[in-house]
Amino acid sequence: MSTRVKLALVDFLDEKRVATADGTGLAEIQFQVPTGEYWLVDRAAIRTDSAAASTLLVFGGGPSPNDEDLLDGSTSGNLDVADNSSPWRIFPGQHLTLRWTGMTAASLAKAHLQGRKLARVP
Repeated sequence: MSTRVKLALVDFLDEKRVATADGTGLAEIQFQVPTGEYWLVDRAAIRTDSAAASTLLVFGGGPSPNDEDLLDGSTSGNLDVADNSSPWRIFPGQHLTLRWTGMTAASLAKAHLQGRKLARVP
C-alpha cells in the first residue's frame, strides 16, 4: 500500500537556461529540483540559433539520463513548444535534462520552463 503525500503550491516555476553546442553538435541543459520541492512542468519553450536542424530529447530522473528516463522529445529542436496537458512530474532531487543533437557547433540552445512548484504539507 502506498502512502499519500499532501502537496501545496508554494510558487510558480519560471526557469530559463542556455547551453552552447559542442563540436559534435550536442548541447545539454539540466535543471535540478531542490530538496523539498516537486515540479509540475506545464510548458516548455525551446529554441536554438543552429543553422542545422536539431533533435531534442527530454529526460526526467538522475543526472545521467538513459532511455528509461525519456519524458518527451521533438524533431523540431530549433523551435518548439510543449504545452503539456499532463505535466512532467519531477520529484525532489531529480533532474530534468534537455539534450539537443545535430546542432551546429558553438550555436546556442535555450529553454524556458513554466509550471508549478509544490511542497509537502503536514
